[in-house]
Amino acid sequence: MSEIVLNVPEDLVVYCNRLKLGQVLINIIVNAAQVIKSQERSKKGCITISADNEGAYINIYVTDDGPGIPQKNLNKIFDPFFTTKEAGQGTGLGLSISYDIITTSHGGMLLVNSEVGIGTTFTIKLPNITERIE
Repeated sequence: MSEIVLNVPEDLVVYCNRLKLGQVLINIIVNAAQVIKSQERSKKGCITISADNEGAYINIYVTDDGPGIPQKNLNKIFDPFFTTKEAGQGTGLGLSISYDIITTSHGGMLLVNSEVGIGTTFTIKLPNITERIE
């Protein structure tokens, strides 16, 4: 079980395809919740969603206190069909699709920073534009 904490400024505006961005966030949050649950720990895990305006980019951060991603897997997590889940538990497409949505559809960046035993942060960097993307 995980708790989700939102720390997003109310006046922050992100122009994007909201359905596609929603899909990216769901993919990242579900993955985080699943790895936290796999730890079978006594207290709830925490997933924090925060955002800021960097000027050229709007940054959205999804941070979890899960087990972290081993270094050997960090360079592969956005590859199609890469998964560390057991057979039948995942397709390995969620993060690959998410990467494509952010980089190709929105001209942004999807970054990951992780430390084993500490947790993981995904950073979604979207160009700070003033017109809607459909």
